[in-house]
Amino acid sequence: MFIDDDAELVYVYHTVRWDDQLQGDPFANAGRNAEDLGVEIFSPKPDFTVKFPIIDDARWKLDLNKGESSPCSYDKSKERYCVQLKVKISASDESAADVYPALKFFVGAESIDKNVVAFVDVYEVTRKMGVLRDDGPVASLPLTLDGAELTTEYLKDFGGVEDRESFVVGVVRVEEGSLKNVNMAVKYNSVGL
Repeated sequence: MFIDDDAELVYVYHTVRWDDQLQGDPFANAGRNAEDLGVEIFSPKPDFTVKFPIIDDARWKLDLNKGESSPCSYDKSKERYCVQLKVKISASDESAADVYPALKFFVGAESIDKNVVAFVDVYEVTRKMGVLRDDGPVASLPLTLDGAELTTEYLKDFGGVEDRESFVVGVVRVEEGSLKNVNMAVKYNSVGL
């Protein structure tokens, strides 16, 4: 457990039991682990903001060229994991309304060509954790250069996620140019835009 007094957030780290082993599982090419590390973030108030990494440049060592996207899989050999983001947040008090936070994505690289054209494609995850829905992304957010990194606008509409799944993933897609040694983070904003 970690308590962030400044942000008034509590991080609880724990192991998560994976579901059944599947042969030829497209999400986990080496088989699913018996358990994995998960984190829950607790806030004493409904208004909060938190930013955390999704793609770690030191471990991923990911280069993307024109027409390529960041992989979404659990790859033990490369120490890569496609982080699922919870977009429907419930309180322990069942009478409290659910919160649907806005998300903003940040993408960095060793060097960013000012002419690069890239997007964060946001996919909904099925109940079989890690498997993307096959009906395409919920949103394709254009990345714009902001100082030393690329950023998206906040995404608030998850295409009726209230009635469907509550997890999404962000995938970096390069349409023109290239990105070397990519990193990515996401910022939750509970109060919307």
